[in-house]
Amino acid sequence: MIARIRPEVKYAHLLRSLFVGEHYKKKLEEELKAYFGVKEVLLTQGGRVGLYYLLRVLPQKKVYLPAYTCWAVPEAILHADKKLEYVDIKPADYNMDVEKLRKAITPHSIILATHQFGIPCDIDEIAALARENDCLVLEDNAAGFGSTYKGKKTGSFGAASIISFEFSKTLTCGKGGAILFNDRDLYLKVKNLYAEEIRKSRYLEALKHILYVLGYSVATNKALFNVTHFLFSKTKGLTTGYPDYDTTEMSDLYLSDFDDVRAKLTLFGMKAIDRVTGRKREIAEFYLRELADCDKVELPVYPDYKSPVFMRFPFRVTSGRKEDFYARCAEKGLDLAFTFSYSCDTDREKSPYSCRAADTVLNLPVYSKLSQGDLQAIKKVMLTV
Repeated sequence: MIARIRPEVKYAHLLRSLFVGEHYKKKLEEELKAYFGVKEVLLTQGGRVGLYYLLRVLPQKKVYLPAYTCWAVPEAILHADKKLEYVDIKPADYNMDVEKLRKAITPHSIILATHQFGIPCDIDEIAALARENDCLVLEDNAAGFGSTYKGKKTGSFGAASIISFEFSKTLTCGKGGAILFNDRDLYLKVKNLYAEEIRKSRYLEALKHILYVLGYSVATNKALFNVTHFLFSKTKGLTTGYPDYDTTEMSDLYLSDFDDVRAKLTLFGMKAIDRVTGRKREIAEFYLRELADCDKVELPVYPDYKSPVFMRFPFRVTSGRKEDFYARCAEKGLDLAFTFSYSCDTDREKSPYSCRAADTVLNLPVYSKLSQGDLQAIKKVMLTV
């Protein structure tokens, strides 16, 4: 069976990352600064952790974000004691609808410009709207590593942005992330707060993350994934599309630091990033071309000046229940998974397209390890299921 997600790591690099000295974090920060063309970088335990510390130092009370997004985003916002203001998405690309944002925006707020699934949002329009209303733009680039908007990398437009190194991301070390800064004063405020509250990561914690990536890499190998998928479906089941999350307690994730072990593994990934992002673009182009006439699904649509590197390739099931479509694909050897297909706003009148996405969207595999044979097999399943 073809897994929906496989970590973009090599086994040799996992092993070599365990033998570290110091300064790998600093090296990684410098690599990320050069790659994105930003002024400063602060490594964190995850994308949501970076967002949490960013929001903690900002005076604005409201955060506008897409109503269809990962639950970790509103979790971080609520932990930072900010007010959520959901904005419905455009059905074509799953990004925030700027016209609906325009009608909802109040001055002196924060706009979280999210590049959903790696598809660049309308960042120029969002930035212009922010200037008109004295708002601050932060970018959620957790899913968009390597994506470009009019030739410029997403994550480099706002005052600051977050990226993620979680195991399903384009650049991964299992768990981790960073804040990218264009504003040095904001960087210093966040860095100081982070240094006050965070505790240094221990080697055994770093080892746990490396073993997690290793385990997931082995479990998603085609030779083993039939068994893995069976066990997962029996023990975990499928998500409902509208997950509950509890913000009454804060995870230790928000209080732990990133480490040199994972920094070294991430640096190995940086060396291969152009190959990985190039291959992911080729895979997306294959889907857009070969599945264009498939009447069972609706593919994303975006203009040529947006060049996504998909973290996950979304499509909408156009008839019947997505659970049934998923089951038929799984029977034919293709896992589509459900781990991102949900909305955080359940108000169907206010956010109809977000709710529809939660009800109908599944994701195709888009990791660089997919062979041409894999892609042909995926195409066959999608056209005949």
